[in-house]
Amino acid sequence: MKRIGLLLVVVAVAGACDRSTEPSTDSFASSPTESSVQNDGAIGSSASRMKMIDDPVGDSVPETTPFMDAVAYGVDWVPADEQGGGTFLFRFEVAAPIPDSFRVPMGHDAAQYSFCLDTDPSTSPGGYPFANNDPVWCEFILTAVSNGGAWSGTLIDRRPLLNGGEAETPGITFLTEDTNGLFAVSDGQLGDPKSFSWAMTASLLMLPLPSDDFIDLDANYEEMITFNR
Repeated sequence: MKRIGLLLVVVAVAGACDRSTEPSTDSFASSPTESSVQNDGAIGSSASRMKMIDDPVGDSVPETTPFMDAVAYGVDWVPADEQGGGTFLFRFEVAAPIPDSFRVPMGHDAAQYSFCLDTDPSTSPGGYPFANNDPVWCEFILTAVSNGGAWSGTLIDRRPLLNGGEAETPGITFLTEDTNGLFAVSDGQLGDPKSFSWAMTASLLMLPLPSDDFIDLDANYEEMITFNR
């Protein structure tokens, strides 16, 4: 995760370099940490058809293992049945298969894939998962973290920090298939937003959190993307 500077202003770019992925016949393999999501049967199908935004291959800084080099990412929303609600899908692709077992690069404690969501442009919470209290625009951070073994999905709800509370960190669904990663989160967990800006990052961390000791290897937070459903 990147500690973004004070009062960072970015221009959201929607749909740049969009490409449609071919439907996959494989299933995403589940990570151990999951939360219940609505309309499970539609998730794999919707993810395989999701429009993805390309990211250059080999642009991680510093250059590191290819499974930490993002090459595409996208967001979609799957409506539920007549009971209402739905599920947000956050998908990314990397330059090499996501491993189940590996040595964390560059002497760090953990590797992380994350999506930061700006669901309310008028707020910028300070604090967790960062050790400092500088304002950061994302009200929510979806993370998949591994210390070299199984990947664990977590939703960091930073909204309570605005009122002196503590961030909430429930487990969420994170799925992998070869070079693909997928988060699935019910819309209620994100406050049912109709629109938000987002950025995806591949990082290396020193634990435990909160921590400011991290390296963002590949990120698009300088060109955030807007999602409207």
